[in-house]
Amino acid sequence: MGICASRAITVSTDVVAPYDNQPGSQAVRPGSNRERQQSPSFPLQGLSRAPRPSRDAGSMPSISVSRVRPEQREMNEVNYAASHARFGKLRIGQDRKPAGESKANFRLHLQAPDGQAVSVTQEMTADNENPTYTNRSTFGYDVVELPEAMQGKGIGYFVQYAAASAATRLGAQRVTVDAVSNERMEALCTKVAMTNKGAIDESCYSGDPREVARRALGKLKAHGWSIDSE
Repeated sequence: MGICASRAITVSTDVVAPYDNQPGSQAVRPGSNRERQQSPSFPLQGLSRAPRPSRDAGSMPSISVSRVRPEQREMNEVNYAASHARFGKLRIGQDRKPAGESKANFRLHLQAPDGQAVSVTQEMTADNENPTYTNRSTFGYDVVELPEAMQGKGIGYFVQYAAASAATRLGAQRVTVDAVSNERMEALCTKVAMTNKGAIDESCYSGDPREVARRALGKLKAHGWSIDSE
């Protein structure tokens, strides 16, 4: 991923049919048996019992060359689902990342109770040795401005959760958000234990994937979202 740089996103505000899973995929409730089967290295229910690191969650050494190679790892397709009494149904579909490729798309789809729907696709990137984060292995994305219909609903925490979950499955040392340029996104990153300490650009935030996932899921629930299984 290298130095922070903006990437294009695709936004659709058409009225569309309810989200359908891709052939062969299943929606996954975070922490469910199916997610643990797809992601044996990421048992969400065990996160709260995991020992805390000896250093602060956001601290980073001055130099750290990663031996983990997330770009070389395959990541299977996963779908997440949540619902809200007022906001409707939210889906995030993570596309498959073949081994040897660095990119994966995450497709967000929000369908309101009145049938109106909005979608956005966010590209995320794996990096074996990311110079922005002292050569640590990373998985993350450039900050995305959600469509207006998705703002103010806590959906950013679901994006953070999906990114951190994927980073853990890939074995990346840090989950990252680059090009953070507004106070709202800075606050979102801080609330899920992400920091710009140690990055060569103060607009780039990172955190331990497991801790970010745990906190993001808690924030999502605090905003009234319930995790669904289908």
